Amino acid sequence: MRPKRGIITIMRRRKYQEIDFAAKTMLFHVYNHEGNENEYIENGIVSICNHLNWQKDFLERIVMRLKNDNYIIETNGIFKLTDEGREYTVRSYEEIVAQ
Repeated sequence: MRPKRGIITIMRRRKYQEIDFAAKTMLFHVYNHEGNENEYIENGIVSICNHLNWQKDFLERIVMRLKNDNYIIETNGIFKLTDEGREYTVRSYEEIVAQ
């Protein structure tokens, strides 16, 4: 069996894709509510868990990744995109729509 088609490689790839998809989903959610009057509600920890149907520990993993990538910041329990995060979110959206 070739290394790129082995079971471990497939499992790693799927896990990466799951995390990548979740990160983009959260970025799209935060971007969508940015600047709206309900931003402080919609981009809060509890709302994101409820709207995306995520457990808090899963959200924390995604948030840690996005913070490490400098895509989001958290202020008083509210998530906001950094400039870099906003650019990445728009670019990711355009790539998805272009396909």
